[in-house]
Amino acid sequence: MADLAPGEAEEFANLSFASGIELREFVQDKFNGRQLVLALAHDLRITSWAVSEEKGELFEVATTFLEQVLQQAQSKLNTGAKFRAKLAQVDVAAHDLVEA
Repeated sequence: MADLAPGEAEEFANLSFASGIELREFVQDKFNGRQLVLALAHDLRITSWAVSEEKGELFEVATTFLEQVLQQAQSKLNTGAKFRAKLAQVDVAAHDLVEA
């Protein structure tokens, strides 16, 4: 069940993390293996959402969702937007390769 245990919400309200890595590990621990509802928002409006079909690693499930959103958007994007999207992907990949 994905519901919070009694008192868990209050415990979460006072959490702090020393680093982004610590926060990421906490989030992964709480959501890995659960069925997720994922949403993409812009200007406080949800533009896409889906209930995950699979339970698994948080970032794998979220990546699958984002790939589906991109596939749906491809036909609506102009050439410049498609170029910027690909450029952003290359930028992230290059950044990760440099850090590795």
